[in-house]
Amino acid sequence: MVIALGDSITAGFGMLSGRPPVASVWEYRGKVFSIGGDLDEAYTLPSFLSVYSSKLTGASYGVSVPLARGKQLNNAVSGAKAQDLDQQVTRLVRQLQKPEYHSHKNDWKLITLFIGANNVCMLCTPPITGLPNIADVDVFDQHVRLTLERLRWEVGHAFVNLVALFNVSSVYEASRGNPYCEMVLDPSHMVICSCLQADDDQRLAADLVVQGYNERLALIAQEYQTLHDPYFAVSYQPGFKSFPVGKYKQRYLSGFDCFHPNRCANQVMATVLWNNMFSNQVEKLQPYHLSNLTFICPNAQRPYFQ
Repeated sequence: MVIALGDSITAGFGMLSGRPPVASVWEYRGKVFSIGGDLDEAYTLPSFLSVYSSKLTGASYGVSVPLARGKQLNNAVSGAKAQDLDQQVTRLVRQLQKPEYHSHKNDWKLITLFIGANNVCMLCTPPITGLPNIADVDVFDQHVRLTLERLRWEVGHAFVNLVALFNVSSVYEASRGNPYCEMVLDPSHMVICSCLQADDDQRLAADLVVQGYNERLALIAQEYQTLHDPYFAVSYQPGFKSFPVGKYKQRYLSGFDCFHPNRCANQVMATVLWNNMFSNQVEKLQPYHLSNLTFICPNAQRPYFQ
């Protein structure tokens, strides 16, 4: 069984959408790196896993309208922050009670959690008086921990991928020199992430927050490994930190908003995440080149996710 929690990136927002005014804007959940199940030879974790099991459940198919609450067991919601994960887990727990999933209650589940971009983007937005800073690393840490505890006790039999974030500044670099992207990312047209329209100092501050999130994800995963729970495992997957978004400009970003990963990027992300899952802690951190990515496959010495 495959499950995904997260935001618009995991919802597949704008993945295949073109430029206005003729663009059709959907969430392409069937092609998302972590849980897409469309039968068109897309590179996704479910398509890789199907080589080893013909009884995979939970993969998402087709499209959904923006801001949909989820599709199949892809519970990601566009615009979600770490604080919204609790709602996604509540929906997941209800789903798993339904007949089509309840019979798989004790099956192992691969859960991919990829969240935090919207928290980071709030760093460059004036805070609301009296409320905690949504971008605060401690706030992010708290909600990820609460989510994992709910997954452990209310879902169980799970291997959880905690996926690292990439830097906001790299997306800004990818938009430079592209008139359409510079227009779209101008705050007078579309506010996708306020840190993209900020100054260099604020973008640097946003990248430091991303670094803080990733460090906490690594620490949380390490702490869960010390529990030695035979029915629940958590692993930090850092591969996306090395995704050179700025280097490749718009080749890996949505034609609609110049921000969200396009289909090509999702296929690279699926490959990188898959390889991370079968790599040890040192190998996970090794740099990779998009032009010659190869697959790491399970073998007798390393048959399980790591």
